[in-house]
Amino acid sequence: MDKYAIGSNTSTIEVEEIKIRFPYNEHKEVYIRRKKQMGAIPGQNPDEAKSKIGSSYSGSAPLRGLTFDEEKRHLPAIISINSDSQNWEKAVKDYWASITKDIPSGDGLKLEIGLRYEKKEDYEVDRKNNERDTNGVLINPKGNPINLADYILWRYCLLYSHVANNIEDLGKSPKIRFYIFNKDKEIAIKKVSQNTKRQALQEWFKRMNERDWVNDVLHVLVANDKSGKHNIVKLTSMGEDEKDILMDELIDQSPDFFLKIAKDSNLELKAFIENCVVRGILNRIANTSTLQYEGNNIGSSIDQTIAYLQDKNNNQILNELKAKLKRLP
Repeated sequence: MDKYAIGSNTSTIEVEEIKIRFPYNEHKEVYIRRKKQMGAIPGQNPDEAKSKIGSSYSGSAPLRGLTFDEEKRHLPAIISINSDSQNWEKAVKDYWASITKDIPSGDGLKLEIGLRYEKKEDYEVDRKNNERDTNGVLINPKGNPINLADYILWRYCLLYSHVANNIEDLGKSPKIRFYIFNKDKEIAIKKVSQNTKRQALQEWFKRMNERDWVNDVLHVLVANDKSGKHNIVKLTSMGEDEKDILMDELIDQSPDFFLKIAKDSNLELKAFIENCVVRGILNRIANTSTLQYEGNNIGSSIDQTIAYLQDKNNNQILNELKAKLKRLP
């Protein structure tokens, strides 16, 4: 829950059923964390090594974490020079060129990136403002940073090529040595994942007695399982309890994909096609999604193949496929 900063002249508004009194501190925290180091030198503890954020250049110009207007607004308090000084531009460039910060191991460096609002009008403007940069950050907000040094370093790290904006982006570049950890964002992502898992389980429990549906879902899920642990052919020899256990496992792996398959209006035909592929009646060309029947392409994807088999002009081929599959054990 956000903390409140209450001054002598306060006003109150209601936001999402929470009463906010002004002045108000909208606290937000992120951490700059080190990327886990692999293949450390024998006898050296990577956690004891120094690791720091540094300056970066594009040509002869240093990377700048703020817009020009934001620099004029915030940097005088940091570099002790007013923006109307003849030395202003040099001082600003020198600041960005000399920026450096040690990042400790473990939890990393905690940064307070929240904003303080003196009046509700400024707060309301920022809530409605859509002027954001490519990282979704509000440009030159009405609120003032609660901790200016932390805020500036965060804005710089969002652009710094050695810092990934989240843990999912760590592998995007070999240059990346750090990442931004946002607990609130992580909780929100986990909440979405939790809700998806709950919906998937509800769908599963609701329909688990429809055994034809269970078989069709399993055929499609197993066909798309990249682990290589399961095989469609083995489904025919599984008992019902074993299939239920497998379904639980596959739902746990990808509840969103399960939901997509479970509610697919073409589920039965998709399962039929995958069955034909694994039993050699249809051929999926290696490294593609193209499906062939007797050497002829019938679709460059499973959706195109479905459309092909649903076309009344191709009823004879569909019946041939059904007959061939039926004859197999």
